[in-house]
Amino acid sequence: MIRETASFPLGGGLDLVTPPIRRSPGTAIGGHNYEPRPEGYRRVAGFERYDGRPLASSASYGTLDFTGGTAAIAAGDTVTSATATAQVLAVMVDGGAWAAGTAAGRLVLAPLSGTITAGQALSVGGAVRAMAAADAVECGAVTDGDHRAWQALAVERTRSLIGPVPGSGPVRGIAMLRGTVYAVRDNAAGTQAVLHRAGDSGWQSCALGWVLAFAVGSAEFTEGQTVTGTSSSATGTITRVVVERGDWTTGDAVGQLVLPATAGAFTDGEVITSATGTARTDGTAAANRLEPGGRYEFAVHGFGGAADGVRLYGCNGVNRAFEWDGAVFVPIRTGLAPDRPSHIAAHGGRLFVAMAGSLLASALGNPLSWQVIEDAGEIAFGDEITALLSGYAGVLAVFGRRRTGILYGTVFAGEAADAEFKVISEEAGAEPGSVQHLSQPVCLDERGVRALAAVQEYGDFAAGTLSRPIKPWLDARRGVGVTCSLRVREADQYRLFWGDGAGLVLDMSGGKPAFMPLSLGRVLRCAVSGDGPDGQEWLLAGDEGGFVHRVDSGTSFDGAPVPALLRLAFNHLK
Repeated sequence: MIRETASFPLGGGLDLVTPPIRRSPGTAIGGHNYEPRPEGYRRVAGFERYDGRPLASSASYGTLDFTGGTAAIAAGDTVTSATATAQVLAVMVDGGAWAAGTAAGRLVLAPLSGTITAGQALSVGGAVRAMAAADAVECGAVTDGDHRAWQALAVERTRSLIGPVPGSGPVRGIAMLRGTVYAVRDNAAGTQAVLHRAGDSGWQSCALGWVLAFAVGSAEFTEGQTVTGTSSSATGTITRVVVERGDWTTGDAVGQLVLPATAGAFTDGEVITSATGTARTDGTAAANRLEPGGRYEFAVHGFGGAADGVRLYGCNGVNRAFEWDGAVFVPIRTGLAPDRPSHIAAHGGRLFVAMAGSLLASALGNPLSWQVIEDAGEIAFGDEITALLSGYAGVLAVFGRRRTGILYGTVFAGEAADAEFKVISEEAGAEPGSVQHLSQPVCLDERGVRALAAVQEYGDFAAGTLSRPIKPWLDARRGVGVTCSLRVREADQYRLFWGDGAGLVLDMSGGKPAFMPLSLGRVLRCAVSGDGPDGQEWLLAGDEGGFVHRVDSGTSFDGAPVPALLRLAFNHLK
């Protein structure tokens, strides 16, 4: 009997539309939590909660032999020596007895802060309980079984210390600025939103300071000076000066002063002065605050050119847009009413925001000025704007629900004017939260997953979609609503997430689009990719329970097993 062997490559992703006899045997006809790659299929990596403290997957344990135990040491106790402190994960007594003062055995500790050496006294709550019989050893299990068990204890202990963003409801936005992670969530009462910073002690709220509006400014204020009300005697230190219209030289400057705090209460219409500045207040000083609700979008850009001038710009459709540099919060007043932008992008030296069907551009080089006299501009888009995307071929892409446009150029008026807006599709658009930039812009609309080049070439035809092989799967998602999306730069992937907990990965690393479904066991409400604290690409996502997760990190779904299934097409040729 002649036995033949054959092989075929795995790849191509999910294919639900090609007739079985024509379907490549390497494609999938079902499954979830596998991602297509050039080398085949790979189970997705895990994700784990994050708040600035060490990740659970980074945890380890130490072992310490003890002798002369006089009082019981139990799991959960904190043990201290002259040079170290650690929490007890497990206790094994090999001989002797606590009551007799002869107990001997081993402690499993985590984290081991410092070094414990032989002969040191081991105390719990200030009372000596035992003596170290040998030096503490990092990962000192003798058997593989003990190592796995003790490592799991260390991981779960570390995970339990990492908390959600304080407040209530979902995480409404995540951003990274110069290696620091920020998240926004409504407070416990749901009365306002709070900006938090991740750090060594977990999430910490950021002080947003105060703002004092002024008018008839006739002499320029300077950051760092103290502003004083001439009649109220109220004072505050100026951290930002914003001129929205007018000019100091003509005595009609109008804008706002940003203050970290105020001493006393400024009164409306009083003269305010500093070492160099003079104006009148236009109202009283007000504490900056974020109203609850909305979905935040962010842009990170440095309009001043210096590396330390990179700042975070955000909006959420409920509040004014804002600027944040890590210490100073500046509300951005565009002049439109209501002033509640939903989408934001930095492009061509300008800050762009979108409200309903209007696209607004700040003054060139000044994201805080929206004066037409400084060449700020507005474009009527003709559809509800759902996304802005900068960085593709030197243009700004503008998406509506059923329209796509491109803004060429950056100068709106004068002899050097070069701005031109072109609508490239009257039918194809993008779902909010679905637009990302891979080698070209990719998004989801009513027809499926599209690339911008396909929109330009095919318009509203189905041939312009990348997702024809998974059309039945996408059809089943109609009406659910996309919550967020991710670009994975290092893997050349695009990921989409829906409000029912489903997800989708598009892999472009093999040269052709390949899709597979995801099932993460929770609903992700916002996501971001960027340079993390270590300078590497970080993927972060916020869920509806208030946790921020680092994606593609760890080996579990935040402590839960990763459910994964892959069903391949039948090979009709063998």
